[in-house]
Amino acid sequence: MRKLIYFLTTLSVIPFVASCSNNFDLDSKNHEHIKSTNDEILVEDWSDDIYFISYKEAELIANTLVFEVFDSKTGKTGFSSKKVRNKRTVPDKNNKSAYHIINYEEGGFVVISGDKREQPILAFSDDGTFNFAEEMLPAGVISWLDNTASVIGKIREESIEVVNDIEKSYDTTSIYNTPCEMQKALGNILASKCGDGDCQNQYWNYGPYINAQWNQWYGFNNTLDNIGCNSIGGRPPSGCVATAIGQVMRYHQHPDSYNWAAMPLTNSGSNSVSQLLEDIGNAVNMDYSCDGSGAETSDGATALRNTFGYSTASFGNWNHTTTKSEILASRPVILAGHTDKSCFLWWCGYQNGHAWVCEGYRSTFYCEIGVQTTHYYMNWGWGGTYNGYYAYNGWKPNGYDFKYNKRMIYNIKP
Repeated sequence: MRKLIYFLTTLSVIPFVASCSNNFDLDSKNHEHIKSTNDEILVEDWSDDIYFISYKEAELIANTLVFEVFDSKTGKTGFSSKKVRNKRTVPDKNNKSAYHIINYEEGGFVVISGDKREQPILAFSDDGTFNFAEEMLPAGVISWLDNTASVIGKIREESIEVVNDIEKSYDTTSIYNTPCEMQKALGNILASKCGDGDCQNQYWNYGPYINAQWNQWYGFNNTLDNIGCNSIGGRPPSGCVATAIGQVMRYHQHPDSYNWAAMPLTNSGSNSVSQLLEDIGNAVNMDYSCDGSGAETSDGATALRNTFGYSTASFGNWNHTTTKSEILASRPVILAGHTDKSCFLWWCGYQNGHAWVCEGYRSTFYCEIGVQTTHYYMNWGWGGTYNGYYAYNGWKPNGYDFKYNKRMIYNIKP
């Protein structure tokens, strides 16, 4: 079945080693600023910026978006708008709104750019919520939040010109009165059909295929040894590399030696899931620690082939074309990245890594304005929290490339 999805504008650094259970606190200075930000002041301070998107404009956009809704009475899927519950404006380093995170009353969230030189919809989810009170987030989400703010800040610092396709996404949104026309102007992915005659919007939607809600703690680390951690049984986390690989193996249900039926997709876990993740941890030489269990992501591909009998599993640099091809072939891939990069002379190292699953692709071409949006579905391995569609942005404005090195395990076949 053909479907649609969103990817990050700035998937940050992708690692050699992913050590990622405790994950990372938001920068304390920025975090406090976010809590105390007065959106009205931000609007007044930057009202002379023709590219600036205020929180009020972001809320207007959020109110026009249409999400997939399942009607339990009819058993059919339809599309409906949602009511904004709360929002948070995230600043760049100059305290100018980088983007706006908006939660809906009915569940789900959307991240909207604070600058018109970036595409409007940066990320979204049909369900779940973005918890503003939670200080600990999945490392992959932290990477995305941090780098997205950095990208928008860099665009402003360098006074980068708006790219035509992105500019069209915002053109004359104020005069589009019908939902269908507004949706085209905003570049949102929807299932409505707009356009007359031969000009029809086109939609592609593949996945998400796994829809698991696995994490690294109780239910997923039950078989590990007690090493004195401040957790149930004193056990360390299973490790994000093991959790990501485990979810993909659960999808393929290979090898046959495991009782896959005893491995629920929910965040409850089981002893069977825990044993699988421990076996993966042993195969990738997991370094277990109470603060975060780490392993080299590259060892995951080797383990899939040599330990678990997969015919192929490749490791290499992240590539958009490869990722898209894998998803269209119904094969989830494993991505990896770091939040920090440190360099001395010509030597560079990466810290605070994370691995997660990319399991869906969604793209829409808006015929009348000639704009195409592309997003990927990310499963962060955090019990289902923050899973959703994150925008892929392949353009490099005026030669700037804002992305760090990225890695992936792909071509995973039993």
